[in-house]
Amino acid sequence: MTTYNLEGKKIMKYTIRYSVPYDIYRYKMDAKDEEQLATFVKMLTYEKAYGIEVIPKYI
Repeated sequence: MTTYNLEGKKIMKYTIRYSVPYDIYRYKMDAKDEEQLATFVKMLTYEKAYGIEVIPKYI
């Protein structure tokens, strides 16, 4: 979905849904060690990892 702000500039708005097992797998691939993986999993827990709305604005 593309919308425009008052100045007529494009703003892309979309929602990302997270799946906890997939995210843990993805972070496991990116983690350099077990401590970093634990940090990633804690981060997912704090963000409630089930649905985060992302609204990038292009100015």
